[in-house]
Amino acid sequence: MKQLFTFIIALFSITTMAQVTGDFRSKQSGSWNTVSTWEVFDAGNLQWNNATSVPASSNSVWIQDGDSVVLAANGSCKDLHLNSDIAQGDVGRINTQSFTLSISGKIRAYTAAKNTIPGTAVSNAHNSSAFITTGTGGKIQFVGTTREVMVSGEWASPANNYGWSLEFAMNSATDTAKIDANLRAGSITIASGVVQQVSGGPKPDTVRQVQVLLPSTQGLPTFLQLPVYSEQLPTSLALLL
Repeated sequence: MKQLFTFIIALFSITTMAQVTGDFRSKQSGSWNTVSTWEVFDAGNLQWNNATSVPASSNSVWIQDGDSVVLAANGSCKDLHLNSDIAQGDVGRINTQSFTLSISGKIRAYTAAKNTIPGTAVSNAHNSSAFITTGTGGKIQFVGTTREVMVSGEWASPANNYGWSLEFAMNSATDTAKIDANLRAGSITIASGVVQQVSGGPKPDTVRQVQVLLPSTQGLPTFLQLPVYSEQLPTSLALLL
């Protein structure tokens, strides 16, 4: 019995270790910019409480199974964790509408029942065109300093998740956004910094090709570094490079 109790305590420690004070998780579907959408973690008491503010650039965010969050103004977060238990036709996880969601950490897909985060990282599971939605002028934007923004085993390019806009706006011309996974998006804009494809590659689609739009002022070092197996790239991307 003592051994069983010790084992349960060990599992509980592993589960809670990944959460830190200030982490946010969706409580229900709603607006990113409304406090009632969120709960926030209190590591001192190992509990989730109703939020009194919305996520900021220092807060990691989990959007949970069954929830859909929509921006009503620009938003920001550290790491963005999106529950991937979704299929084509299901409700989406994040919709920026015409606004910008700035991420200063990484983006991650995970699987877990609601309220059992941090969950298990997965790739190639978020197979819905509504998984990420960006309206006219809206985008998911990576900002900040050099780091991995997509980690191997945590992101991929399933067939239906491509119709969204992605922008890299790193803090300086030499700050590098490293991608260690396959990536599909409707458009990819490099506003500043370096985007390095460590492994994997941007994936073309028979319905809509990926395009990379470089700034009109083509001053180096704002560019895309590609792996040697660039045959994965669509013609439109190869021409732009």
